[in-house]
Parts: sequence; C-alpha cells; structure tokens
Amino acid sequence: MLKTVVAPVVTGIVLAALSLFGLVQSQTSAPAKNPASQAIISYGDR
Repeated sequence: MLKTVVAPVVTGIVLAALSLFGLVQSQTSAPAKNPASQAIISYGDR
C-alpha cells in the first residue's frame, strides 16, 4: 500500500523538478547576439 502511494508521488516530484530546472536554464541562457552592440536610436539612418 505504501509503495503504491509513495512511488508515483516521488516520481512526479522528480519529473516536475527536472522540467522546472530545464525551463529555468533555457530562459536564463545568454543570448546568441549581444543586444547592446546595436544602436538604440538611429537619427535618420535607414
């Protein structure tokens, strides 16, 4: 009885933690191009 309740709960916690870690890692990775290298305002340059 205890195994049938605890095993799915532990599996769910592990899967949720891994997916949350993967999501945070993908959102906090460095951009491919430095956005500061571009001018913010262009004065008539097209």
